[in-house]
Amino acid sequence: MSAVTTATAVRGTGPKPQPWAVLGRFELRRLLRHPALLGFSALALVWMSATYIEQRAQRAGLLYGVVANGPGPWVPTAIGLAIAAGLAADRSRRHDLEPLFTSSPVQRNTRQCGLLAAVVGVGALSALAVGVFITVTGGWDGLPVLLDTDNPTRHVSYPVGTQIAATDVRPSAFELLAGPAALVVWGLAGIAAARAVGGRLLVVLLPVAGMVQLIMATWAPPTPTRWFWPFVTSARYVGWLDLNDDGFGVGIVSGFNVAATGWHLVYLTGVALVLVTVVVWPSRSLRTSVAIGTLGVVLAVTGGIAQLATYTPDLRAP
Repeated sequence: MSAVTTATAVRGTGPKPQPWAVLGRFELRRLLRHPALLGFSALALVWMSATYIEQRAQRAGLLYGVVANGPGPWVPTAIGLAIAAGLAADRSRRHDLEPLFTSSPVQRNTRQCGLLAAVVGVGALSALAVGVFITVTGGWDGLPVLLDTDNPTRHVSYPVGTQIAATDVRPSAFELLAGPAALVVWGLAGIAAARAVGGRLLVVLLPVAGMVQLIMATWAPPTPTRWFWPFVTSARYVGWLDLNDDGFGVGIVSGFNVAATGWHLVYLTGVALVLVTVVVWPSRSLRTSVAIGTLGVVLAVTGGIAQLATYTPDLRAP
């Protein structure tokens, strides 16, 4: 047997990739090039860059917010991913290709699983980006945050010129993973919503939902129920320091709800599994779908209750 024949034989005996994995890589490339994801991600970068350059003091807290599930940097990207994933899920129906897929050897669930894998891939890449970001900024040794442990109240207007020294705080693993996990949940929700209302309507509905999410996570009263939204910061904001008496300033925190963020990850995992069940239903493997959905409900309920039990509104930094 010649060398060429041997090499061909060896390649032929190797494991073949699963169809959903092949489709997942294809859909991942399409998602990363989608104008919605690129456009909204660029909007988040512009917002962060403008804030970072405008006021030096704002950097205390901005860097922490980027890596620790801060809603400002993450929500625009989540909107773009949800729109891109929803349009991808609705692609065959939008172009009247569903009848052609009935004769295709690739089942509908296989195509849906490929898209689900692509959304998870975007989340994994965002987690990698967080790791690179925190390495470049030296955040493994701590990121600057303005702490005021003597003030337990919320929305205090600090006088212009108030001096509060920045304290380096090291983000926990829970906080680092919360942003990518919430991003995946938004992407899965986009796919599930596309099945219900169609892809075109998502272009209108998702930005509105994103604004509601941003308001609930940033400006709403610090009630425990805000932890049921995907993006929620662990920081306990107690005030606002107006830097130049122009309404532009930086938030002051008194501590962080790290334990609640850990349970929030459990809650997000459960929500993601429930959304996966909704997307692939009905499945040829009914038992598997029921098992995944049941596990998702258990995790969502457990994490949801535990995050409320461990949430401490008046948490103070040590």
